[in-house]
Amino acid sequence: MRVHNILSAVFTITLMMIKVSIESIFYHWKPLRTLAEWEVNTMRLNHTDDLITEHEFPATTEDLVDAYGEETIELPNGTAQLGEVLTRAGSETYTCPSEAQSALLCGLGHEAIGRRYYSDRDAYAAGEDGPQQVSF
Repeated sequence: MRVHNILSAVFTITLMMIKVSIESIFYHWKPLRTLAEWEVNTMRLNHTDDLITEHEFPATTEDLVDAYGEETIELPNGTAQLGEVLTRAGSETYTCPSEAQSALLCGLGHEAIGRRYYSDRDAYAAGEDGPQQVSF
């Protein structure tokens, strides 16, 4: 009987310690970013997000190109004109700013990325063609 009481006490204390640890973790845990912050901080293309957000929707590709087509987007490896990038998606009607921003991001070329073909993942598998690895 005494061993049963001791095991019961040890089990109860262990559960209490686990409960305190879990509560402590959740009390101090804070997400790195909220969803809204993540959406704002993903990729900013100069002030184009602000221009598109302030535009009245629904809007067509032509409306946006007429209003902001000459805006220059600075990219890591060059520049692009907002109108040129949006016309790559074709003639569309956007119901909200996020649709137009998605079209803008999808229309960007390779100049918008850093080093082309760079990956911190494994090398290509045997038989696959790819660029030669570069060691820095």
